[in-house]
Amino acid sequence: MTWADIEMNWDAFAPQLQDRWGRLTDNDLKAAREGRDELLNCVMRRYRIDAEIAARHVDDWINSASEFSMIVAGMRGEAAEGERAGA
Repeated sequence: MTWADIEMNWDAFAPQLQDRWGRLTDNDLKAAREGRDELLNCVMRRYRIDAEIAARHVDDWINSASEFSMIVAGMRGEAAEGERAGA
């Protein structure tokens, strides 16, 4: 998953960011929408951790967001198949 994918689906992913990093403020979330580096800076600042650790956490979240997207896409596909089968 790329950051562009996250940006396109920001409304779905922003709550996940808030759940993952509860110290992020609304302003942090607005800044994070600009890109991975901004999210990284917000995480570093709020949690007072170094760039390497923050990058690992952010990249782990991006990977988990990718898995979430695949699950949702699969669920949508199953629903569409069920609708076609019931028609």
